[in-house]
Amino acid sequence: MAWELAGKYPKLLNDPVIGEQATELFTNAQALLHDIIDNGWLHARAVIGFWRANQVNHDDIALYDEQGNSLATLHHLRQQAPKPDNKPNLALSDFICPEGVNDDYLGGFVVTAGINSDALVKRFEEQQDDY
Repeated sequence: MAWELAGKYPKLLNDPVIGEQATELFTNAQALLHDIIDNGWLHARAVIGFWRANQVNHDDIALYDEQGNSLATLHHLRQQAPKPDNKPNLALSDFICPEGVNDDYLGGFVVTAGINSDALVKRFEEQQDDY
């Protein structure tokens, strides 16, 4: 989009009007990605967690620590679009056991691939290379 090459990959690579430019951009991007990986310019990190959980108040999920102490309540919205045939508007809480029935668990993760990105951006800016 930044290069105003409208179309969807991979079809735009063969477009009669923008295909050549799109292919050149794609090739350059692939080379840069290989440089980033091969030279270790960026690093990724991730964390995961699993918590005891129960549905509360129909739309919410309560999280507990290993001793059963409350950690947080996650509030969720139900789907908003009308459903045919009286089908329910679901929320994420519908997939967690209600409080008092059984213990359930909820997992989550956070990922970043931008560690060292500031230094990489600065390096390119110093070279006046915003490509």
